[in-house]
Amino acid sequence: MAKISIHEALKQVAAVSPIASFAVDKNHRITHWNTAMEALSGVKYQDMLGTDKQWQIFYDDKRPTMADMIVDELSPDEIGVYYTYSKFKKSTLIKDACEAERLFAFLGGEGRWLHSTATPIRNGDGEIIGAVQTIQDVTDQRRAEEALYESENKFRSLFESARDAIWINDNGGTIQTANNAAALLTGYSVEELRGMNIASLLDTKSQHKYVRIMDRLLNSKPVFLPYELSLKRRDGSEIICMISTNVISGSSDPTSFQSIVRDVTEEKQQYETARFYLQEITKAQEEERRRISRELHDSTAQNLIALLHQIDNLLADRTNLPVKEAKALWSFHEQIKNILEEVRRFSRDLRPSIIDDLGLVPALEWLCSELNREYGIDVAIKVSGEEQRLAPETELLFFRIAQEALNNTVKHAHTSEAKITVKSMAKTIRLTISDNGTGFKPPSNLESLTHLGKLGLAGMQERVQLLNGTLKIDSKPDKGTVITVDAPLRTQ
Repeated sequence: MAKISIHEALKQVAAVSPIASFAVDKNHRITHWNTAMEALSGVKYQDMLGTDKQWQIFYDDKRPTMADMIVDELSPDEIGVYYTYSKFKKSTLIKDACEAERLFAFLGGEGRWLHSTATPIRNGDGEIIGAVQTIQDVTDQRRAEEALYESENKFRSLFESARDAIWINDNGGTIQTANNAAALLTGYSVEELRGMNIASLLDTKSQHKYVRIMDRLLNSKPVFLPYELSLKRRDGSEIICMISTNVISGSSDPTSFQSIVRDVTEEKQQYETARFYLQEITKAQEEERRRISRELHDSTAQNLIALLHQIDNLLADRTNLPVKEAKALWSFHEQIKNILEEVRRFSRDLRPSIIDDLGLVPALEWLCSELNREYGIDVAIKVSGEEQRLAPETELLFFRIAQEALNNTVKHAHTSEAKITVKSMAKTIRLTISDNGTGFKPPSNLESLTHLGKLGLAGMQERVQLLNGTLKIDSKPDKGTVITVDAPLRTQ
């Protein structure tokens, strides 16, 4: 009968293997205890060779190790009895070999997870003459898995209980999972949403936008979040949603996207209603300004002019008036002339006819000349792009914004110079008003301007909203102020 020495068979492997391992013979005596096993157990091979103390490394009481059970030729079912509370399975590669994984609570203070394999050693006749057992410390891996499992459970809990609708879709737009809020939002059940393509929930324009967002995210391009889409519910109704989409990074090739969806239809309607009333109030204000301006020009100013003519006629007819009375009349004449000029100025400020007759740029030029004449402030104006007449309401709103900005410059900035720039672009128009004055610290939230008592800036912000534009205020104490307004270009 051909025989093979266990020592000779394992000598070479055991010496260089980085995996902790030991071998036992048919009598359960340790024949090999490699360097990696010394490091794992803290026991030198000299203290283990020839003994059957291998159980002491793992257990408090004597019991067979997996290698011992292989030597005794126990069946996998019999071996499994000892590993009821661990991951135990037969090897799919080697006959009669098996592996298991379990926590050894007394190892390393907080316990260690060990993954063991046991493989029979056979002689030339196929008889089992020993076994080799390998042990790998997989504690870090198991703890990472446990942390991931806990994290996934927390995410799942947050996902399911979130008040905002959430869905996760793949690169092709197929929804992989969705939460209960998404079901409530769309009218479909969670089961129905799974496997549905987002194209079924979006109109054509929104589909293209969503695809562009995914493409930009995959290519690490900037995306402004949240963004607005129109979503179709199961009952055929449409709602307006604000969506934030992010790539789910689980590998080097991300294929999933998470979208958090909020129904803002009611908020949008309220905003549009508020905007409508603001627009109507602004129109009413401008109409009242126009009416008062016209009354001042056509009635009050004309009456003052008539009064001046009467004084002129009186002075012409009464050439023999005493000097004192003549001086008094001429004094009244000058006062009335000054009042007439103030009335005319009020009339122009309320509603300069130049903006209706000639447009925004000539009106801004007139505004600059008035500031220079009255306050000595040098206000330059620069126009770039194609100069064209805008829609009347757009011109008026831009003019009022510039007027308010320059009034603030006069009242608060103590500036000697200011500049207005009007830039027409393909789809937008930009108005910039800058000065070299004292500057100030603008509020971080422009929506709070009214509460902060900054009514002039609040009025500018309201007019910018009516333009569907954006307002940016860049200012620092002693560094001057730059106000920039961007709005869609609307021509006549």
